[in-house]
Amino acid sequence: IIVKPIDAAEGWPMYHIAMGNTKGAHVDLTAAPFTFAYWNNTSPTSSVFSLGSHVATNGSGDNIIAYCFAEVPGYSSIGSYEGNGSADGSFVFTGFRSSFIMCKSIDSTSDWFIYDSKRLGYNVDNNSLFANTNGAELTADNIDILSNGFKMRIASDPNVAETFIYMAFAENPFGGEDTAPV
Repeated sequence: IIVKPIDAAEGWPMYHIAMGNTKGAHVDLTAAPFTFAYWNNTSPTSSVFSLGSHVATNGSGDNIIAYCFAEVPGYSSIGSYEGNGSADGSFVFTGFRSSFIMCKSIDSTSDWFIYDSKRLGYNVDNNSLFANTNGAELTADNIDILSNGFKMRIASDPNVAETFIYMAFAENPFGGEDTAPV
């Protein structure tokens, strides 16, 4: 869940199940997740999420927009992985070739890395962008985008020995068992 007050000068608080319901992170910051009254200490359900008393998620009189994401087999994968600190990095199974991947460490200060298959689109040249800056893309070869997931190719962020959260969307969405094609 990513929320944003649209008529107040606040950041982009977000929720991910791997952080628990007492912590939040900001998509516009590099800070590690921190404890704030964002989610009312309540886990979301498939149809409802709770807002706490913090001004960034529930300011009095503010209009707030929320982007809520869930896994859909063959279309999206949302989860966490453990970095291994090796150039032969962690493999993350998504079940599809991704066109968009965003990831961040939840154990320390780090950037929000964005990779996609559209700019260069071939391994190992998948340049990264940072969601939390206005900087130009980086040309380091950090990731291989594979037919069934992605594999880190760097010993530093986003593959240090920490827990990372990620969100990935399929390049060519397809239906799985009991799932209609998108």
